[in-house]
Amino acid sequence: MKKIDKNSSKEPNEVFLQKPLQKYLSDPSKTFNLTDGRVVQVLSPGRLNPHEGPDYLEMALLIDGKVHIGDAEFHKKTSLWLSHNHAQNPHYKSVILHIVFENDIELKENFATLIVDKTELEKIANDNNKDTEEDLETFSIEELQNFALMRLLRFTSDAQRVVNDYSVNESLVILAKIFFERYLSRRRRPNYDNTDLEKLVDKLPDSNLVVFLNKIANSHRFSITDELVLLMKTKIHQEGSAIRRELILNVVVPLALTIADEESRISLFVWYWSTPSFNKYGVLARKFPEFPQNFIWQQQGMLEYTKEIEHKTSTITEMIDRFKIEGTLNFLKLGEI
Repeated sequence: MKKIDKNSSKEPNEVFLQKPLQKYLSDPSKTFNLTDGRVVQVLSPGRLNPHEGPDYLEMALLIDGKVHIGDAEFHKKTSLWLSHNHAQNPHYKSVILHIVFENDIELKENFATLIVDKTELEKIANDNNKDTEEDLETFSIEELQNFALMRLLRFTSDAQRVVNDYSVNESLVILAKIFFERYLSRRRRPNYDNTDLEKLVDKLPDSNLVVFLNKIANSHRFSITDELVLLMKTKIHQEGSAIRRELILNVVVPLALTIADEESRISLFVWYWSTPSFNKYGVLARKFPEFPQNFIWQQQGMLEYTKEIEHKTSTITEMIDRFKIEGTLNFLKLGEI
């Protein structure tokens, strides 16, 4: 068990700051600059580790269009990595991110370094201390990000398996058919019958969705976010906006991720983590009244939690192993940076 250092009464110790730091990093739409000049987006801030080893387990980072999943360690100064002999400790071999206030020395380690603002972090810590502790009965907002990422990676892995054998246009049709089969099976009273959805699928090859996907495949430079907003508003056939949005979120975006270059992939992840939700799901509001539905990713996380709770899956690596995702997606790296 980690011990809390009480040597200093003037400023918070590292253990006290771990949870505020997790909160600081838990906005997946934000980006940070690493010390080597690269930009990082924290897709999931990981799980706090109360035992020996890194402070955060299974943090998910988006760097240069690749998703890296590994552990993270927090120190006030970079040099404390050496003082604490972490380099010789096997518990720290999966660290991909070192988070510090002060980068006082240059380490030759196989991880990235992120400098965070001390004043801002201590303010979050003080604000948290004023509030009453409200532990959620189901899972935390940080874990919600895990489930949202799980869902996106799972759909993208399914899309990758299809696009390996078919063209982009053919893959869109195949994946749409699979999605609509699930749609019909999971709803007691679906708004569309099989004939309606077959007509919609027939229109896909001539739709703007195909144009969008081929622009991605050919590495065209355009505003992916603006294009997705337009696609959400543009009818394909006679469908309503809700089913069209589900199609884009669950089929088009995962398919786009499989064929995107690094720059486009970053834009697609940014869209996923920053796009406001279009409407609230009543079933989610009843099941998770403590969680907001302000963003698409929050709703996706709750949906995935509902699905995965049956399997007692709570970590990204468990899900990756169960669905055999690591070998499928070439932009997903476990324990590498």
